[in-house]
Amino acid sequence: MTEILCDFPVGKNKTCDRNLCDNCSHLIGPDLHYCSAHHQEWRAFREGGGLVRELEKVEPFKGR
Repeated sequence: MTEILCDFPVGKNKTCDRNLCDNCSHLIGPDLHYCSAHHQEWRAFREGGGLVRELEKVEPFKGR
């Protein structure tokens, strides 16, 4: 049995850490799970254009 914790960031380098079962966890990315409440928050952010706004700020790594 795998222990699944909510990985939603809550500030100061901490995450929600709510214990989740396989049926109540929402897989957001590789080994990245959100509880139902934080999944709703994430979806609202994404659907409201927040993800695109944040990704537009990312500068590509130039290397040496």
